[in-house]
Amino acid sequence: TNDLVTEELRLVSDFDAPVNLVLGGYASHEKRNSRSTNLFQVTGPDPVTGTYETFDRSVDNFNTTLSLFGQLKWQIVDTLELAAGVR
Repeated sequence: TNDLVTEELRLVSDFDAPVNLVLGGYASHEKRNSRSTNLFQVTGPDPVTGTYETFDRSVDNFNTTLSLFGQLKWQIVDTLELAAGVR
């Protein structure tokens, strides 16, 4: 089973001024199951199970990500803008 939930929240200003900003946050949570099986047919079937599987592994992975970000924009003149940001 694979489950992924993400969310992003942004606050974007649109002031009638040369300086505006973007502030926000991002969050994600993931749950994933992966299964690996290797088959070696040259060894013949397992006498107990009758299958050719010699390796079977199931792994559960969990991942949570959180981040904050921001950007400042300065309209120096009509044709030139300076922007700086952090995450």
